[in-house]
Amino acid sequence: MRTDMPKRTATSGRWTPTRSLIQIAPFVWAAGACAQIVGITATNDESAAGRGSAGTAGKTGHESGGAGGSVGEAGDGATSDDAGAVAAGSPGTAGVSGTADNAGAGGRTNTDNGAGMGGAAALAGMGGVVGIAGSAGSSGSVGVAGTAGAGIGSGSCMGLASTCGPLGDRDCCASSVVPGGTFNRSNDVASPATVSEFRLDTYEITVGRFRKFVAAFVQPPAGSGKNPNNSSDTGWDATWNTDGSLDMTAASLVDALKCNVMHQTWTDSVVSAAGESLPIDCLDWYEAEAFCIWDGGRLPTEAEWNYAASGGAEQRAYPWSNPPSSTTIDATYAVYNGLNLVAVVGSKSPKGDGKWGQSDLAGNILEWVQDYYATPYPVPCANCADLSLAPNRTLRGGSSNFDASNELTSYRDGGSAPFGNGFFFGARCARSAP
Repeated sequence: MRTDMPKRTATSGRWTPTRSLIQIAPFVWAAGACAQIVGITATNDESAAGRGSAGTAGKTGHESGGAGGSVGEAGDGATSDDAGAVAAGSPGTAGVSGTADNAGAGGRTNTDNGAGMGGAAALAGMGGVVGIAGSAGSSGSVGVAGTAGAGIGSGSCMGLASTCGPLGDRDCCASSVVPGGTFNRSNDVASPATVSEFRLDTYEITVGRFRKFVAAFVQPPAGSGKNPNNSSDTGWDATWNTDGSLDMTAASLVDALKCNVMHQTWTDSVVSAAGESLPIDCLDWYEAEAFCIWDGGRLPTEAEWNYAASGGAEQRAYPWSNPPSSTTIDATYAVYNGLNLVAVVGSKSPKGDGKWGQSDLAGNILEWVQDYYATPYPVPCANCADLSLAPNRTLRGGSSNFDASNELTSYRDGGSAPFGNGFFFGARCARSAP
């Protein structure tokens, strides 16, 4: 891996490798998309007395979602005896989600006269489908608010079409829950680890999603992106915004994405749906973490990433291995073996997917994780991350240029300097469950 790259300055936004221990050949272009769906609430009949005032919308939070407005009081003169004619307060407007994972709270249900409408359920991050609130019955019973769906909080998904997966019709912002458990990191019994439940995005970050970040570029605030399961995680270090670690402007960020004219997946304008659905490459660690924070998540810890790739306690040799000890691999499972061409994320799905539905956990591009690289693994490990300062941060998952042995879930490649933006370096984001 690259370990001798000069640090990028705040003005240059790029680094130039002096040597490479891995020779990589051409990549193609790609990107992603997704949409956000907001649910609706059912309405009651109005009484002649009129409605109460609507609750106000919650403010946007950065660490947690804004609270939903409260439901207005029932109009004067309504009675609980009038079947089907009870005045209902207007539902509170659901709070706007913050950029972190905590969902905004839904509006409170109006219980005056026994007939208020159910408050709108909170948005799950920014992408959950909200359930429909129950309508008041003739007996004046209160409707039940719908349950928030399983979408992810994702500013990168606003207005993007579903163009990922083998047919180019999958939600590029899909995410699934990875249940917690205990397993052996890199399938080594000497390196056990326990992780709590979390979400891991189905796909690697695409060009299309990263384009949204570039357009809205902002540096993360201090302390953002903390892993809620790890009390020792202090989140984003504010000095990274000023010491040249992270690009200071969108222009310098774009410049850094152009790390190799022949192999970079970034384009200054949209070329095609397929191009927008390729994994974004040329990312350094700071850019990957900043994107995930902006998108409502964080980089996964190495233990979380390896747990998902190994199928947890199944200890899979490859993410798709069934039985777990199977070492079957070919081009129908992964983008690998020196082909030097990245592919649309999820192109090998579902055959090459992991236990919980994540695609490309082996091959396509290498993925940054939170940890600094250290060997052996730190023990004990309960929701741990190696945050002790070291020269390199860790990359997992192999790439399109790696052979079969380097796509195994047990493989660790030594990482790279965190400011290294190799044209095969990308990421996927983790998020808080559910």
